Amino acid sequence: LKANAIFLNNAGLCYIDLKDYEQAESFFRGAINILEDHTLKFELKFNLAVSLERQGNIQAAALEYWDVVQEAPKFAEAWLNLAALHHKYGQVETAIHFYLGGFDAAPSDAFKIKAMCLNNLGVAYYSIGNSSGVEHAYLMLKELSVVEEYDIRMAELNLFRTQQVVCNWKNFGVKTSSLVR
Repeated sequence: LKANAIFLNNAGLCYIDLKDYEQAESFFRGAINILEDHTLKFELKFNLAVSLERQGNIQAAALEYWDVVQEAPKFAEAWLNLAALHHKYGQVETAIHFYLGGFDAAPSDAFKIKAMCLNNLGVAYYSIGNSSGVEHAYLMLKELSVVEEYDIRMAELNLFRTQQVVCNWKNFGVKTSSLVR
């Protein structure tokens, strides 16, 4: 049974590469039905969520990602994709929660996932004007970058832009008060 499920999963991944997401969904669902009580099920459900998301079936994709993080809370990629989905559709506060969940779920040696969570976290904080959140995400990413070589220029840019906006608002208040006098 496991071999059949792996075959169906691999076929589904091939269909994703071919951009035939409906066919991919069908193969992933078949594999999930075979392995209802197996640890591979979480990877299959994650792949199903990816295919649903690419078909534009956002609610179904979010539910599948949510099922994965509920049943396998250490599946960091599911947290990250769930966060990105919420972020993309304007639910930034929820996305922030899920980016933090992804960062916490990722094993200490999963640098790429941790860096993606932190970088996206900084962008999410930036989009709601939370400069201290941006700075916190940036500093965590910078600390992580000491361990691994990582180009943190994008994170630095987000931090700079946020500081610039905060500075402009402070200057705006000073200029406005001097004009009102």
